[in-house]
Amino acid sequence: MWIDVLVAIVILGCLAGIASIVLRKFPQLTLIDTKALPLERDAQRKKEIIRRRVDRMTGGFGRKLEAHLVRRFEQVQERFRSAYRNLLILERQYRMEKPTTPQGLADKIVQLLDQANASRQNGDFGAAEKRYIEVLSIDRRKHDAYWGLGEIYLDAKRYEESKETFAYLVRMIRKESRCAHLETGAVTERPCEASATAHSDIATGWFNAGLAAEAGGDVAYARQAFERAVIFGPANPRHLDLLLDACILEGDKSRAAEVFAQLQATNPENNKLEAFAQRIAELPDPQRKKGKVRFVMASRDEGGDK
Repeated sequence: MWIDVLVAIVILGCLAGIASIVLRKFPQLTLIDTKALPLERDAQRKKEIIRRRVDRMTGGFGRKLEAHLVRRFEQVQERFRSAYRNLLILERQYRMEKPTTPQGLADKIVQLLDQANASRQNGDFGAAEKRYIEVLSIDRRKHDAYWGLGEIYLDAKRYEESKETFAYLVRMIRKESRCAHLETGAVTERPCEASATAHSDIATGWFNAGLAAEAGGDVAYARQAFERAVIFGPANPRHLDLLLDACILEGDKSRAAEVFAQLQATNPENNKLEAFAQRIAELPDPQRKKGKVRFVMASRDEGGDK
């Protein structure tokens, strides 16, 4: 593409040069003794003489330009053919090196994942991304590759891509594990076949999607993702912690109070409970409720209420 643009610029420049020559020489071209010509042929002969003089002045230049452009086009064509031949060679090499047996493919995936993880630890996100994608080119349902991609996108501050990767991974896990729960946690008529491990992975996927959304400034999506993480992993204090923080940021006092109680029951030793209680107390009360929401802090010494 850039070569075509360059050739067009050269041609325009040449035309401009020809025009410049004609303009400079035009006074000389018009110096014709019209009195020596019969009056009836004066105008026609004058035009013909001007045309011939212009042809003589520009003809040689035009032939040189044409020869140059032809040579240039042939050079570009040859480079293109050479690049194409190199691509064919690389493709043949890749096909020869690509493992074909199941064990060979499995070994290749392990090798690529190790390389990707090492690149990620070294901060080389580009190399890590390339290796994870190579894994998916072999096995497009390899969960480890999606976990890795989502994490490097988050580390590289590519928050939208991270969010989308984790959301896609969650959908994949739900489908493969035959999870029948709705995103709201409701149980459908079909029994859920997903294991506790699958539910934990679903919760972690939504949690990571929430982290990416929160880092990217999408508070609404972050809260939704944290809500789903809590649904599938209700006993995880970190899920509850960030959901509670998101509810407070959105000013949802009633939901914040519910999550606070859940966090307090799950992790009564959490040293952030008092600060959370203070932040919630400072939120304006919902219009549909009167009075203040009272938070009961569990006594760490007595194990009761105070």
